[in-house]
Amino acid sequence: MKITDLSQHNNVLRQKLLPFISGLIFAWDILAVTGAYLVSLHLLNWLSSLGYTPQQVSPIMGQERLYIFLSLAIIMLFAFANKGHYTRRVPWWGQVPFMLKGVVIAFLVDGFLSFSLQRSYSPIIVSLNWASCAILLILCRNVALHLASRMNHWSLPTVLLGDKNTVTQAFNALCADGETGYNIHTILLEDEDRSKLDMSKLPRACTAPRTILSDGSYVQYILNNPDNFYLIQLSCLEKTFREELVRLLETNHIQHAIIPSMQQAKVYNVEPHFFFGNDFVIQHTRVNESPLFERFCKRGLDVLLSSFAVALLAIITPIIFLLKKAEGSQTPVFYNGARVGRNGELFPCWKFCTMRTDGDEILAELLENDAEARAEWNAYQKLRNDPRIDSRVSAFLRKTSLDELPQLWNVFVGDMSLVGPRPILPTQTQEYGRSLHEYKQVRPGLTGLWQVSGRNETTFAQRINWDSWYIRNWSVWNDIVILFKTVRVLFSGSGAY
Repeated sequence: MKITDLSQHNNVLRQKLLPFISGLIFAWDILAVTGAYLVSLHLLNWLSSLGYTPQQVSPIMGQERLYIFLSLAIIMLFAFANKGHYTRRVPWWGQVPFMLKGVVIAFLVDGFLSFSLQRSYSPIIVSLNWASCAILLILCRNVALHLASRMNHWSLPTVLLGDKNTVTQAFNALCADGETGYNIHTILLEDEDRSKLDMSKLPRACTAPRTILSDGSYVQYILNNPDNFYLIQLSCLEKTFREELVRLLETNHIQHAIIPSMQQAKVYNVEPHFFFGNDFVIQHTRVNESPLFERFCKRGLDVLLSSFAVALLAIITPIIFLLKKAEGSQTPVFYNGARVGRNGELFPCWKFCTMRTDGDEILAELLENDAEARAEWNAYQKLRNDPRIDSRVSAFLRKTSLDELPQLWNVFVGDMSLVGPRPILPTQTQEYGRSLHEYKQVRPGLTGLWQVSGRNETTFAQRINWDSWYIRNWSVWNDIVILFKTVRVLFSGSGAY
């Protein structure tokens, strides 16, 4: 079988399997809804066993209660289907907030029906139903997408066309959300700079694609490979070729998506406006001035979580001190270095001390005599095999990021936040360039987008881009997402050294 015939065969098979995969995801959602009802029943029985009277929590819900819950749940699932959750490749962190909104709306409607129909359902019953539904929906949907991603024909062979900056950002984004199934195997590079793409800027976890430099037209390539999915940045193409390419894709019914130019712009709270009869679209950005309530929620979450964590820190610190002394370390248990904070003010940023007292001299000598280490430091501002680390305990603390736990005190007193751009040295302000103004507008974070997007395996320039993106698109929901991602990164140890 020829390669083109094999590609067509795989595409036909993929199209046939898509309804099965869609049904699989939908079936897991049905399982989540059913399981939520059963789990809430067990929770009610458990609450009753703790001494709650039947008037407070009735363990018998009755068929009417079941019918109301399932009816609202089915309507909610149809809303998910209408959003393309079962048929389109919606990014995971785009699915989660919509699922949570659906559960909240169903909960409010359920409460209204119970009140208007004068049913004596305890609010605890209704709350348990929908709280269980929210948790199980997210868990089951994640399992379903994980199973789908392991199926060979869920993977969608993708070709990416654009300039170097857009290609790098697209590759990082799609690799980070791998369960959507976009498998970029080829990059058609359209850039004034004729040099090849720097593969070191692409995530190491993903297979490096082949790169084809522009020869002015990709028409023949697309005609020879019509079964690929094409992600295209039209803004980097000349007007005449742009029109020819769009006409080619539409005429031959080739699957594709357009990458709009959104660099340095807010990508959240953007709403497209279409004008009837015209090839014209406005990406309307709703002004987000970080309302007082959201800022209050962010600071409240910082104080609440850090106050509990500081108490835990008081227990961990003596243990770390004793372990370091057992290895013969002469360094103190804490270290506080000056870092740039909000409004450009310097503050003492606390860490467990992991470096030798003559660390600065060791680093200077190494960078002067070792060209490879100097190149690594210039790119990442980190060293994978850092000779300044004073003990095995310190190496473990750095590998697991536990050396940064004392910064919880900085969070508690208001120098830092739980989530934000990582604090920078005064000497690193020049590296930030125009982004320094954005950095100074917020509190630095204990964790941030950089930590959950590759961390030390990414360049310092990429870290700046992620910090800038976070500040422009900040929301309480994005902070929650980053906190959940941080837990996963800490357990995996990804990018830490």
